[in-house]
Amino acid sequence: MGVIQRQGIKDSIVAYIGVALGAVNVLWIYPYFLKKVELGLFNFLVSGGMLLSMLVGLGANELATRYFPRFRDESGNHHGFLSLLLTLPLAGWSLLALLAVACWKPLQHYLAQQDPLIQQYGYLVVPLALMLSLMSILAAYTKNFLRIVVPTALENLLVKVCTALVSALLFYGVLTLTGFAVSFVGIYALVVLGMIGYLMYLGQWRLGFDRQFLNRPLLHDMGRFAGFSMLSAMSAGFLTWIDRVMIGLLVEKNALESVGIFSIVAYMGNVIDVPRRSLEKIAAPITADALQRQDLTHVALLYRKSSINQLIAGIFLFLLIWLNLDDLFRIMPNGAGYTSGKHIVLILGAASLITMGSGINHPILAYSPYYQLNFYLLLALAGLNVVFNYLLIYTLELGITGAALATLASISIYSTSKIALVWYKLGLQPFTKATLGALLTGAGLGLLFYMLWPGGTGNPYVMVALRSGALAALFATLVLGLRLSADLNALWHSAQAWILRLRRR
Repeated sequence: MGVIQRQGIKDSIVAYIGVALGAVNVLWIYPYFLKKVELGLFNFLVSGGMLLSMLVGLGANELATRYFPRFRDESGNHHGFLSLLLTLPLAGWSLLALLAVACWKPLQHYLAQQDPLIQQYGYLVVPLALMLSLMSILAAYTKNFLRIVVPTALENLLVKVCTALVSALLFYGVLTLTGFAVSFVGIYALVVLGMIGYLMYLGQWRLGFDRQFLNRPLLHDMGRFAGFSMLSAMSAGFLTWIDRVMIGLLVEKNALESVGIFSIVAYMGNVIDVPRRSLEKIAAPITADALQRQDLTHVALLYRKSSINQLIAGIFLFLLIWLNLDDLFRIMPNGAGYTSGKHIVLILGAASLITMGSGINHPILAYSPYYQLNFYLLLALAGLNVVFNYLLIYTLELGITGAALATLASISIYSTSKIALVWYKLGLQPFTKATLGALLTGAGLGLLFYMLWPGGTGNPYVMVALRSGALAALFATLVLGLRLSADLNALWHSAQAWILRLRRR
């Protein structure tokens, strides 16, 4: 894949360091330092901030990728594109802040009937939304220079280190609960400052407007695309973040504790999706450029390769987590209090695999002439997701299980619909014979390990290490031997050649 492969590998390394830090946080730091209600408050605020950030951004993060080629010229001038992008979240946040002030009293009255901590600290989602929106836009803008590793490190590593630190400070009494909650705004503000500093280092922090370049037809086209993109992002956010918010608002007893349990086990299920996020970040601008040139052959190649590579990585991570789950709960401080959410890992893991097997169909639709269809699809599914969550969490009283099932149902419908749309409109689909081979390989190994090597006995650290090593060796042998991915086989041959060169020295 050339640039995509190199940057994807680097970004994946940083992302998996983030996964390791996240695993430490989830398996030890949070259960040890935070009560379930405190963990629930943290996740409720961040999830609410994430949802609002997509509204506040007014579609600027999608504009950053789609329109950058039109603003960039051969001399390296970007004609004030960055200033235009930053104006949008500042304007959107100002409107949100005014709306929050106007509606604060009736909102507080409603929240008073829910968890008192949500009522006390719920206002923090407003400044959080601005920080998260700026973070997303700056990260998207930096992608245009094919530099994704530092933004990933800031978003992934710095945030995890800082949240672990403030959790420990709360536990030892250095921070009050108020200081703990307010710290999240400071953490994401620090990330924003880091991204600004990195753009300065690259020489790409260029402010100022080029009014001659910003003609009315261009602004009209951008405004129309931004409007669709903002609503699409909001709809996508509902598929990702709404579960924690609705658990906090709909579960009648111990709402924030339920959010805390869900956040721990949901992390284990969602970590499977890390390879997709890494690949999509670097593939998005390449896909946008190929679609701009109408090079569907290149898009088709990216689509198929992304599907099989993501699926293989996802199956391995799914097996790694699910087969070790009983021992992971034994490793966690107070882990017995989270075992009630074990089935959530299975449900959300399945949802992640469905998304990964779909390949990069989101960038393909988002940057194609059919982006409006993607918007309508997302809008319909966002509505369905809210309905699913309400029915399953509140009406049927399934709590966190209902939230997980709602996510699985929504993602299944959404992914299937995107595959059908790309196939119908562009004649592209991501699946090959290797797709079936990967699924059969994963199912066979999963059944073998589950029957012959169940968890829950022996030293949990030793069992996790041995089981993970054996699984990795067998899985890699089968994937490479069956030649399921040309990229992985090429990477393996490159590694062998590098080792051989080292030996000759």
